[in-house]
Amino acid sequence: MGVMRCLIVAGLILTLTRWSTAEINAADSIEWATADSDRVVVGRVATVTEQKGPGRVTWYQVTFAVSETLKGPIIKSVDVSIRQISGPTPVAWKTANAELMLFLVDGKRCVVRDGECHAGAACTTAYGSFALRSGRWGESDAYKLDGSAQAFTMEHAVLRERADLIAAVRGAAKSKANAAFQIDLPLGSPAGKVLYGGSTVFLYVPIDARLEQSAIQWLGSSNAEERDQGIQALAYFKSPANQARIEQQLPDPATHDVTEGEGTQPTVRRFFVRKRAHEVLRAWGVPHPTPPLETPLPKRP
Repeated sequence: MGVMRCLIVAGLILTLTRWSTAEINAADSIEWATADSDRVVVGRVATVTEQKGPGRVTWYQVTFAVSETLKGPIIKSVDVSIRQISGPTPVAWKTANAELMLFLVDGKRCVVRDGECHAGAACTTAYGSFALRSGRWGESDAYKLDGSAQAFTMEHAVLRERADLIAAVRGAAKSKANAAFQIDLPLGSPAGKVLYGGSTVFLYVPIDARLEQSAIQWLGSSNAEERDQGIQALAYFKSPANQARIEQQLPDPATHDVTEGEGTQPTVRRFFVRKRAHEVLRAWGVPHPTPPLETPLPKRP
């Protein structure tokens, strides 16, 4: 799982383009963005001040007038520090009177986690009470509520409309998740089609009760990779019922061929789903008969 960075690149509003070459793309689900934020509010820029930093970096201290509080104590305004490198600025937001959904984190989290802000005291000074949360692939967590934003859900949907975005955040605000799980997004799903860049697409979702229910469904899939993913996810939810579910995967017939060592030919046929089940049960300390996990492949001439 990746660690959330608080480097702020304002104005890149969750709009991911397709790359001309095959890339592994990734995004945070709106549920994880919500769970990982300290506050989520809807508002407009009331005041903004600008301060030039080193290089191309500009700092903005922005006061947002809050119309709705979706997560956290109800507030009427919030001061946010934004570290800007490129893209539309908070000044442009104010000029356009743009309505924004803001995913905010305590400024102290940015001081600790911002891997590109090494100045220590300078970070403490620059980040105020709150900063915009920053998701994967550099998208800043400020969604314009004019239909131009794109957010991705645990159910692989794409949300664009204001009402849908707000409803999704309100539902996710109850989650107590403090970590995310990486799922392999189906490329034929609405979110998979938007994020596809020629290769695998990952979506990060909160590790909570909704993930547990999804994992149980994945175990019954006809797709071996989904069954494997279900076991990985269910590893976070140890219980007698889930132990029984994982034990049922020990005879799973799915295999893939693996090349070990420095050769180019596959050397081992591995039962990868049952191997995953075996590893989870072993990590849980559950005694169980170890099934055959792999068989050697004959050498080709």
